[in-house]
Amino acid sequence: MTEALSQICSISSQLHHSDEIADQDYDIQTHDLLTQLRQIIPTVSDIRSDSPDFLDNLNPSLHSLPYLLIWGYHVCSIRSETGNPFPEDVRPGGNLWSKAVHFLTGFDPVQVRYAGSEWRELVELVGQSALAASKPFLAIQPIREAIFRLDSSCSVFTSTHLLLVKLCLHARAYKHALPILDKPICHFPAGPEHSQLENQQPTLRACHESSAQILRKSSGLSAKITYREHLEYFLNGAMIYMALKQWKKALHFLSIVISSPVISSVSMVMVEAYKKWILASLLENGRLTQTPAAISSHTIKIYRSITKPYITLAGAFESGDFSRLEAEVDIARPFWHMDGNTGLVLQVVNAFEKFRYHRLGGTFAALTVSDAMERAPSCSVRLTNIEQFIATLIMSKALNATLSHPNDLTKSTMLRFSSLGSSASVSKDSLTQSQLVGGGWSLASLMTHVEEGDYILGMSKEYIETLQKNQKQTGSPLKDSKDVGSFSGGFDIEEDIMGDLC
Repeated sequence: MTEALSQICSISSQLHHSDEIADQDYDIQTHDLLTQLRQIIPTVSDIRSDSPDFLDNLNPSLHSLPYLLIWGYHVCSIRSETGNPFPEDVRPGGNLWSKAVHFLTGFDPVQVRYAGSEWRELVELVGQSALAASKPFLAIQPIREAIFRLDSSCSVFTSTHLLLVKLCLHARAYKHALPILDKPICHFPAGPEHSQLENQQPTLRACHESSAQILRKSSGLSAKITYREHLEYFLNGAMIYMALKQWKKALHFLSIVISSPVISSVSMVMVEAYKKWILASLLENGRLTQTPAAISSHTIKIYRSITKPYITLAGAFESGDFSRLEAEVDIARPFWHMDGNTGLVLQVVNAFEKFRYHRLGGTFAALTVSDAMERAPSCSVRLTNIEQFIATLIMSKALNATLSHPNDLTKSTMLRFSSLGSSASVSKDSLTQSQLVGGGWSLASLMTHVEEGDYILGMSKEYIETLQKNQKQTGSPLKDSKDVGSFSGGFDIEEDIMGDLC
C-alpha cells in the first residue's frame, strides 16, 4: 500500500474512533479526507493496476470512505472499457459484486453520510445488477441491512425503499420486505429551503432526534423521488401484503394510494390500486368498505366509471347469489387477466362460502350443521363435506366458532359461534390487548414525527406566504416566527400538497 493511501486509511480509522472530536471538527476533517481521496485515487498506481483485490486491504467499517470511492473508481473503469452498464464483474458472483455486498453489511453509517451519492450508486448497482442477472433474491438481504444501518427507524422514504420492494416482488420473497414495510413512513427528504429557514446546515456527525435531518435531498442518499414513485411504493407494498394474505395491511397501503391528492384526474397507478382495494375489501370484510373520507366525490365517480367490472363483482358478492357471482367472474375474465388480478378474483370466489357462515354468526348463537346448510346452502362444496369445510374454517381461525358432536349419532352436529365468555374470545381479547400495547408505542413514536412535521409545514414558504396574505386581508400584523411554527392550517384546498415530490 502506498504511503499516501496508508495515510488516508489512518485518518479514516481515526474518524471511526473519534468520540473526543467535536462534531464541527469531525465535519471539517471528513470533508478534507474526501477531497484528498478524490484527488489521489486516480493517481495511485497500485489501485489502477492491481484490480479490485486492492480493496482486500481495507476494512469497510473503519475505512468506509476510501473503500466506497475506490470501489466506484473500479466500476467506472470497467464500464468505460466494456461499454456495458452491468459487466460480469459487477453481477452476482463477480469480484466487485462480492466486495459491494461486503461493504453494505459493514459500512460506517456516519462516514457514508458525507458521500451519499456514491453510497446510493453502490446500492442501486447491487440491486439493478441482480435484476439484470435474473437473481434479485441475492440483493435483498444486503440492501435491507444497508437501509437499517443508515436509518434504523426507516421513517424517511428514500428511493432505496422502492428498490428493495421491487426486488422482493421480482424474487417472490415477500416476507423479506416486511421489516421495511411495517415501519411507518413519516417524512420525505427535505429540500434546501428548510435548512435556510432554520438558518443552519445539519451537522452530519451529530446525533439527531430524527433521521429526516440527515436524509435530505442534498445528501445524495436518495435519488429524486417523484409523485409516481411514492404511489408505486405503497402499491407494491400492498401487493406483497396481499400475497401474504394480510388483507388489513394491504387495505391500509391501498388507501394511501387511492386517497392521494390529485389536481384534475387520477393516475393509472391510482386506478390499479382502486381495483385491488375493491378485491381486498371483499377478502377482508366480505363487503365493499367505505372509501376513505379524504377522497372527493368527483374522484370516486372517476374510479367507479373506470372500474365497473369490479364494482359489479362486489355487488354480486354482497348479494349472496353465488350463480350471479360466477356469471360476473366469467363475463369479465379478459379484464381480470389484463389487470393481472385473476388470482385475487378467484380468491374472492373461494371466500364467498366463508362469509356466508360469518353472516350466520351475526344472527345465531348456535344452530345445527343441517340448519346451517339450509340457511347457507353450499355452492362449491359437496354436501358430505360441509362439516369438514366448517371445521377447516374454524381451525384456520377464519370462523370464530366450535363444533359439538352429540353422543347420539343420529343427531346433527352443533355449530356454536363463540360468545364473549368463551376461551377463544378470551384468547382473542388477550391478543388484542397485546396489539394495543404495541400500537401505543408506535403511536407515541408517530406523534414525535407529527410534531416535527407540523413544525416543518409551519416554516414552509407556502405556509408563510398564505399566512401573510391572510394577515393583510384582516389587517392584523404578522406574528413572529415562533408562532408561525405552530401549524394550524392556511393551505389552499386546491393546492397539490404532494407537489414537493414531483
